[in-house]
Amino acid sequence: MQFLKRFIAPLLLLSACCSRPEVAKPVPSYDPKTGKLTRLEADLVGKDGRPDTWTYMDGAVPLRTEQDLNQDGRIDRWEYVDPQGRIQKVLISASGSADKISRWETYNEGLLTTVEEDTNGDGRPDQWEKHSGVPILSVEFDRNFDGMPDERWTYGVGGALEWIESGPDGVGGYLKKTKPLK
Repeated sequence: MQFLKRFIAPLLLLSACCSRPEVAKPVPSYDPKTGKLTRLEADLVGKDGRPDTWTYMDGAVPLRTEQDLNQDGRIDRWEYVDPQGRIQKVLISASGSADKISRWETYNEGLLTTVEEDTNGDGRPDQWEKHSGVPILSVEFDRNFDGMPDERWTYGVGGALEWIESGPDGVGGYLKKTKPLK
């Protein structure tokens, strides 16, 4: 139900207390046979009166949210939640195509753990981040786009860059470790 607090409750509060015309009220859809809530539709991104966010529901249980972040009429962000309503996975497509995902985020109990990103548009990740919630722990880069990391940056407390490693050793480590200038 954390999702309900994070998404639905603010929407309902916003729609109840806000009289600005550019903020649309969420529009619910119900199953005609069961009366269960099946979808919430809202204008959260563009604030132009056109829906750009759709949350699919099983009654009060959220299943997934889809968004049109760049307002081009195509879904380019998919958010999936666990049965407790905590975010599990986010997929983002820079092209607006579900067949060409450019960013994959994974969460554990609602906390960000990994991010994979396709920076050159070839459909394969070439940047890998490890997180402990919001703080980044490390990021690895595939500089030559061969599918294998060539460099790793490791971060310390407060997000400060601690080490840069390069020269892959072929078994998941690196041959050269450099402490960056502060």
